[in-house]
Amino acid sequence: MKSSARHRDEQGLRLKHDAELRSIAVLRQTELGPEVVSAARAELGRRHLPVPTPEEYWRDFREEFLAVLGFCYPCWAQTSEEAPGTAPTQRRLGIALSGEVDRCATCGSVTQTKALWLGVPLLPLGQYRVIRSASGQYRGRRTTA
Repeated sequence: MKSSARHRDEQGLRLKHDAELRSIAVLRQTELGPEVVSAARAELGRRHLPVPTPEEYWRDFREEFLAVLGFCYPCWAQTSEEAPGTAPTQRRLGIALSGEVDRCATCGSVTQTKALWLGVPLLPLGQYRVIRSASGQYRGRRTTA
């Protein structure tokens, strides 16, 4: 017998559009957890819709992919979910993202280096693909290549 919470989640998924179900089943797995992802995949199956691979999702639904993640498939695929976190510095002391190389023509992300600064960058802590919004906020993913 299904728990009432799971039943309620499944009912909620039945009301969602195909695009939202695809994003849950393919792109938002970590964010929403395995039970919700499984239910979204089951609902797509009930509608006789395939669950695409990330590559197929990008090929067939680029605008959806970009709307959900912000990153294009090639930039997303060469990164991990590890975010750079907040990297504020004050007077060049602390941890900061710097540099902007390898701008993507599709999604606009750039590669930046996260480093410990003491006036100058002393210790690199990793490279990230970063997309900045007009408000100065950003989202990033650690590069794996």
